[in-house]
Amino acid sequence: MGLLYDDLTICNFDHVYIPQTNLLALPHTWIECEDIEHTNGYCEQDSFRLIAERLHQRRHPGGITFVGNGNYHYVSRTLLQEVDRPFTLILLDNHTDMMTNVPQHFLSCGSWVVDALLNLPLLRHVILIGTRSDLAAQIDPHFSSYITVFTSQQLSETNINTFISSILSSIHTDTVYISIDKDVLSPEEVETNWDQGVMTLAQLQAIVKALIHCSAKIYGVDICGELPVSPLDVFHQDKQMSIRKNEKVNLEILQTIYS
Repeated sequence: MGLLYDDLTICNFDHVYIPQTNLLALPHTWIECEDIEHTNGYCEQDSFRLIAERLHQRRHPGGITFVGNGNYHYVSRTLLQEVDRPFTLILLDNHTDMMTNVPQHFLSCGSWVVDALLNLPLLRHVILIGTRSDLAAQIDPHFSSYITVFTSQQLSETNINTFISSILSSIHTDTVYISIDKDVLSPEEVETNWDQGVMTLAQLQAIVKALIHCSAKIYGVDICGELPVSPLDVFHQDKQMSIRKNEKVNLEILQTIYS
């Protein structure tokens, strides 16, 4: 049924989008977060509240949100708390983001899914796609009834149409939220700051397209997995190529969502 809202939001934690001039040329809301302390990888509660407050600057909840490199994936947890109806989280990620050994009073890029399951009663189910098999096997059994996993190994061994059909048949709510970490993609497709999966961009686009056109309403989509860059990196040819490749993937994902 498509997106409820198609507004584009870009969060600035780490300057990664500043060199992506084609992306920035699109109409968007810019959320400045660079000045918020204690956010890289682990986020303190006060910082988390500040991020949530700034995200309220958007015209609508949901929509499409770019959040930066994978260390900031916990921003998805902020976006999920805006969903006002029962929903399924569909997470395309090389990792589960379901660590349970995070220090108290912190949210992390590796634990936000667990926090969401524990604290958001409207989140009914989580579907992990493209996740490493060894990490999927480490998910706390306490959450097993709330999780469906389609591993990177299954992706490699299954026809993509069959794979997508299995995903769609696992959705049992009228509303879906999609979170994409580009580390689910093969290193041949894009470069991130985390170990990466085996998914091709074409496979990712096929999955996203099927979700956008399925019978469920898409409340929102967020995208992370940028390659961190320093101001000097933009002058290095190899970094310029990585930036361009990341931007190209971002634009192709957007085109898939909007098509």
